[in-house]
Amino acid sequence: MQIERHRIRLFCYPRQISARELTHFSESIKVLAPEFSFLQMTTNGIEDIYNFLRLSNTVATAGQPTEAQFSLIKAAGYQVVINLALRDSPNALAHEQAIVEALGMQYVQIPVIWEMPTLQDIAHFFTVMTRNAEQSVFVHCAANKRVSAFMYLYRRLQLGMSEEEAKRDLHQVWVPNEVWQVFMQQAIAHYSPAIPLNRPLA
Repeated sequence: MQIERHRIRLFCYPRQISARELTHFSESIKVLAPEFSFLQMTTNGIEDIYNFLRLSNTVATAGQPTEAQFSLIKAAGYQVVINLALRDSPNALAHEQAIVEALGMQYVQIPVIWEMPTLQDIAHFFTVMTRNAEQSVFVHCAANKRVSAFMYLYRRLQLGMSEEEAKRDLHQVWVPNEVWQVFMQQAIAHYSPAIPLNRPLA
C-alpha cells in the first residue's frame, strides 16, 4: 500500500519534478519495496546535466553542460541555446558557440556578471526570449542560479505568471542572495511598478 501512495504522488504531481527529486523517488522505492524493481527510474541523458530543470515543453534550464551533453540537448529537440555565464565561469567551454552551432542550434550569449547583474542584462534576455517564443529554448549558466532568477523575472513580468508559481521553480535551484534579491526587486520596480515590493522574493 505504501508503494501505491508513492506511485500516485509521482504521476499526479502538480508541477514538473526535477532530476534530483526523481532520484530521491527512485531511492525511496529501493528502501520501501525493493521487489518493485521495475519502478526504479534513472535520470540518464539530458536530465543528468548539472541542476537541470525543465520549466515547460519548450523551455529547459541548467548549469553548465559538457560538450557531449550539447548533443543530448540537440537530440531532445532544443533549437536555441542561451548562455548567461561568462567565458571564464567555472567549467565554461572555450568553444561553446562553435559546438552549439555545429549541431545546428542557434547560440546566444548574454554574459551576466555574478556580483553585478544589470537591467540591461535582463532587457537583453527578455528580447531574446520573446524573439524565440515559438522555439524550444535551452538556457544555462554555470549553476542555473543566474538563469533561474532571470526565468523568474521573465515568467512574472513578461508571461504574467503568479509570484508563487514562478518562485516555486526558482527555489528548486536556490534562494537568491542579497545581491540578487536587490537586483530582482529593481527589475520588478522597473518593469511593473504596480507590483508591491513590501516583502522579499525569497
